[in-house]
This record gives sequence, structure tokens and C-alpha cells, in this order.
Amino acid sequence: MRRFHIRLLFIAISVLLSPAFAFAAESSCVTCHKEAGDERLTPPVEDWQQSVHHDAGVGCHSCHGGNPAIEGMEAMTTKDYTGVPPVKTIPNLCGSCHSDPDKMRKYNLRVDEYDLFRRSGHGRALFDKGDTKVATCVSCHGAHKVLSKKDPASPVYYTNIPQTCGKCHSDAEYMKGYGLPTDQVAKYSRSYHAQILRGEIPDKNPTLAPTCASCHTHSPLLPGAVEVPEICGRCHSVTAKYFKDGPHYIALTETGVPRCVDCHGNHEILYPGIEMFSSDQDRHCGACHDASTPEYQAGQQIKSLLEEATKQVALMEKELADIEHSGRNLDDLQTLTEEARTNLTEVLPITHTLAIEKIKEKTDLVVANSSKLVQSTGEFKAELNARKRNLAIILGVIFVNIAFLYFKRRTLPH
Repeated sequence: MRRFHIRLLFIAISVLLSPAFAFAAESSCVTCHKEAGDERLTPPVEDWQQSVHHDAGVGCHSCHGGNPAIEGMEAMTTKDYTGVPPVKTIPNLCGSCHSDPDKMRKYNLRVDEYDLFRRSGHGRALFDKGDTKVATCVSCHGAHKVLSKKDPASPVYYTNIPQTCGKCHSDAEYMKGYGLPTDQVAKYSRSYHAQILRGEIPDKNPTLAPTCASCHTHSPLLPGAVEVPEICGRCHSVTAKYFKDGPHYIALTETGVPRCVDCHGNHEILYPGIEMFSSDQDRHCGACHDASTPEYQAGQQIKSLLEEATKQVALMEKELADIEHSGRNLDDLQTLTEEARTNLTEVLPITHTLAIEKIKEKTDLVVANSSKLVQSTGEFKAELNARKRNLAIILGVIFVNIAFLYFKRRTLPH
């Protein structure tokens, strides 16, 4: 019993000494700002009370200094008090906790974000050039109402990130003098990635859709040419592997082109179609390779193989639909069709090798499955038609017999 009381005492002392309890019990900052009823002074406290910092016991004095144990205005007379932290000090201020492994360990948060920010375009403009217009921690995460990134109301919730970045990067007036385009968010909103993010693509998980932060993170530097496949390869690992097996990667390491974005775009990434292997339109093979070159001809050959495979899959689906309600067990035919679809899906990343034989190996499997299915459905349709003809003959005979009996009956005396 004595051990229990001692243990209970230790728990009580721990609670009383915890930052959250101390702040809640002693903070004159909260008391004064809430009682002020001022539209400038009260909202920061109300916002903070909804934040993750409130839940973690991080109070006003943690960022602004002062002494929350002192009542009234005297709380702000300490040397460390800062009303509004200067923009240049904000990363250091946030980093004083968020770079501390001991403080962040229990929240499972990274501790390298401050270092990444310093190396970023934002950080270098702030620290090296003194440009206070650039984004800092509070620009994206908020100042007082700092919410978890898992909270849909947070500016850094995955669906909100394009709009958060767009607050600055879509404002032409604000971005004057930086030499950066202001249409990135508009282009992204038309992209295949954004369609997934909005839940418009069936069977695609919106939470896995890339946003600005997926590629730029806290260190939003434009990647070097050879880095692009690695960045895109974070998600498209299979495609990146095949790309590195092809001649385009060799050219990339020697000349800096072509990168993934040269064919697919960077912000306005549309779902790639077979037509990319034809014509001289932007992002098509002909944009770099003249129609008379072997490289362009190889592209045409790849296009033909993909078109034929796509046509065969469509034919298989049509054949299946034709006999869907015929009564035949379709398991074997559905297996052939699924295998063909899988091979067609798998061949798309393989096209990045530009190896005709490897591509043909997969498309030949599609054609082979299609041939098996068409032969099988053809035989079944022929058998079905034979049954229908036999049935028609039997029904005809029955009808003739009925007609004969009917007329025979009419000739009989009543």
C-alpha cells in the first residue's frame, strides 16, 4: 500500500510539473487575451487552444517569451519578450524544438526540416538575401492554429497543399521580381495527379497522389537533370528502373536530356497515351527525333505493338460480352482476359527501355491470349449456332405436325 501511495505521489508531481498543466494553471497570457474581448488580441488565444501546441503544453511564452506567471502587463516586461517575432527568426524559433530529437521523439516527427529549409530556395533567400517575403514555417503551417497534417482543416493536409502553395505562387503581383511562373497550381489542377487527388480516377488512392510537397518537401530546390528520375522514381520505381536500362538515361547522364518532365511535363502531367510515340508535337518522339531517324522509326514500331495489343484486349472484352449471358462458364476466358490486361499494363513501363524485343515479348503474350479466347469463343458460337439451327428444325417439324393435325381435325365430321 505504501508503494502505491509513493507511486501515486510521483504521478501527481509529474502532472503538476508538466508544461501543459503549468501553463494551464499559471498563464496570465491566456487570461488577459481572452478577457480583452479585442478582435486583435483574443483570436490568437482561441486559435492556439485548437492547436497541437496547446495539446502538447507549448504555450505563448514558448515562442513570445515573457513570464506567464506574472499577472497583467508586467508579464511582458522580461528581456526575452517578443510581441511579433521577426520573420528571419521564425525558422530558428520553430527549430529550437523541432530540431531536438529528445522533444520530437514521442511525436514521431522529423528533426531535419530546419536544415532542409536553410538549403532551400526559401531559406537561402531569407538568410542570405534578407528577403522577408519568402515562406517560413508559419506561412504554411499557421502561427497560432497549428494543426496536425492529418487534420482536414490544416493548410498542409494533403488535399490543401496546392492551395497553400498557391497563395504565394499563384499571385502574380506577389511573385514579381522572382522570375518564376505563377501558373503551376493551375497546371497541376489539370493534371492526372490532381485528378487522383480529387478522387476522380477509379481504383487510385487519393492519399498517395503527389502534391507540391511530395517533390519539393521543405527543400524546394529545382532538381538537377540526373536527379529527376530519382525524384519521380520515389513513386514510379518500376518505370524508373526500366528508364535506367534504356538509351535515354545514358543520354541524360551525358547531356542532361531527356528527363521525365521533358516527355511527361512537371506540373501538368497528363496520363501518357500511345500517341506520344508519333508526330512532332511537344513531348512526342518527333519533337526531338526527325521522322527519318532510326530512333523515330523505333518509336513507330513500339506504337504499332502497343496499338495491336490494345486492340486485342478490346476484342477480348467484346467477345466476352457477346457470350456473357449464354450460360457458358466464363472462368477460363476471364482468366485469359485478365492476363492480357496485366501484360498490357506491365509493358507500359517497359517501353522506357526502348528495347523492341522486350516490348514485343509482352505484347506477343497479349496477342496469344487473344487468339486463344477468340478461337474458344468462335467454337462456342459455332456450336451455339448449330444448336439453334437444330432447335429451329425441330420446332419447324413440330409446327408442321401441329398444322397437319389441325387441318386433319377440321375435315373430320362432328
